[in-house]
Amino acid sequence: MSSAGGGADPSSERRGSPKARLPPRQSRKSPPAKQAVPPPENDETARRRQRKERRRRSMRLVRLGLTLVMLGLVLTGVVVIGSLVVPRLLEPDAALRFVQWLIAMAIVAGVASVVGRMLCLVVPEKSGGRPFIYGAVACDVTSVVLNIVHWTAGLPSWLEQLDELITLGALVLFVLFLVRLAVYLKLHEAAKEAETLLGWGIWLFIFDLAMSYVLPYIPILGWAVMFFLGWGMVIMVVVMFVRYFQLLAWLRSTI
Repeated sequence: MSSAGGGADPSSERRGSPKARLPPRQSRKSPPAKQAVPPPENDETARRRQRKERRRRSMRLVRLGLTLVMLGLVLTGVVVIGSLVVPRLLEPDAALRFVQWLIAMAIVAGVASVVGRMLCLVVPEKSGGRPFIYGAVACDVTSVVLNIVHWTAGLPSWLEQLDELITLGALVLFVLFLVRLAVYLKLHEAAKEAETLLGWGIWLFIFDLAMSYVLPYIPILGWAVMFFLGWGMVIMVVVMFVRYFQLLAWLRSTI
């Protein structure tokens, strides 16, 4: 039914009017996403990052140095046990060849220990261990020079005794270095263990002096004390050797 007044139906006008044809929307390529540019580092941040990287490199070298010291310890133990047990079980010719192998192994053990301590020279200065490791390496180098002179030209007896004291001093200084390294790594139990080993070493040195210069001059009782003290020192050395190796492994695994 049409509307009154002959008015046009708007719906018929919409049906009769041509549809406007819109052009297809052109697809635009989205611009490439801009990569986030990190903010420029200031001088302090760059220096801090460089210090951390230097610390990582130096601690990796210290870890390698401790590994070589541990290798030297293992080889030394093999040399000591082998020299005490194996030659007695072999024929003279085989025993001689075995002793030559032990001598070569002892040289490798000494080189590994000295090189390992040298690698520890790069320990961070904040650890406070550099003076001790520098002193230990200086003692090691002096001992190596004295041994070379001893093998080539011989040494007087007082220099041989001095070489023994220098070797002992190198060990004491290295243990003090381990104390400072353990504190730097926040391993306070390891630091106490190193101090305990150092105290045991001092007592062992005193017992050795007593057995060498005091007890032989005491009749009967002195020899009896030397017997029991000697076995006690052997047990003490074995226990210290094992605990010293465990301490090095503890520090190495933490770095």
